[in-house]
Amino acid sequence: MLPDFIVIGAMKAGTTALFQYLVKHPQISMPWRKELDFFSNEANWAKGVEWYEEQFATAPDGMVIGEASPNYTKRHSWPDTPKRLISVVPDAKLIYMVRDPIVRMQSMYLDMLHYGGEVRSVAEVANDHDYISTSLYGWQLVPYFEHFGSDRILVETAERLKADRDGVLERVFRFLEVDPEQMPPVEEIRANVSEAKRIPNRLGMFVRRYRPWAVDPRRQDLPRWRKAVFLQQSTHDAARFKGAPRRRLEERFTEDARRLQSMVDVDLSAWSWYRPQ
Repeated sequence: MLPDFIVIGAMKAGTTALFQYLVKHPQISMPWRKELDFFSNEANWAKGVEWYEEQFATAPDGMVIGEASPNYTKRHSWPDTPKRLISVVPDAKLIYMVRDPIVRMQSMYLDMLHYGGEVRSVAEVANDHDYISTSLYGWQLVPYFEHFGSDRILVETAERLKADRDGVLERVFRFLEVDPEQMPPVEEIRANVSEAKRIPNRLGMFVRRYRPWAVDPRRQDLPRWRKAVFLQQSTHDAARFKGAPRRRLEERFTEDARRLQSMVDVDLSAWSWYRPQ
């Protein structure tokens, strides 16, 4: 048993919220955990298609089956992912959640401060290949578009999911050919909220460069005094691109956003800096 659809990304673009909405629909079945990463994780890929099929073995008959792994649109890190996905599930439908690429980078930076041991300033990551490439949605979508075509790819934005949740979910459900009317009433889901995370302050960043374990905000045993001295509440101001770095990012992402819009039907009007041709 293989999935009928896959949420292929993007990281920090509302995929967790969408996953949690999808599992509430009575006609949709998804694995108990998000991010199987079968096509991008070498260790999982080595387990074979049988292992992947086992992840959906408990799905009742007649259900529309899906999974969500944002790493599937990090082709700069795992270039074989689209080819692998196409070889195993050539008939699957794909959902790609995107978000203002600059805001997505900022959110990724806060996540990496909290989870990933990031030691650089926000100005330093403004030119980072991984941060930027993950936000190049048009470029990421090219191999999928070439093999799957526009009819089997749905692109939505995190901004629209937040502003018009019911409208976006109805569009998603119709794309997946399940009945939107079957969706039970749900409250807004806000997943992985950046402001809820602790990150190192300036002193904490200095210490992290030389003793990273000493200020890891994930540590449950971190003494209270260290939390007070080395950590601060996460805020978007701590990760905001400004001045020349931001202007360079806007210019770079404008070209890619135009490519994305030339490929699929997607409303990017919430990205205030973006001007279509």
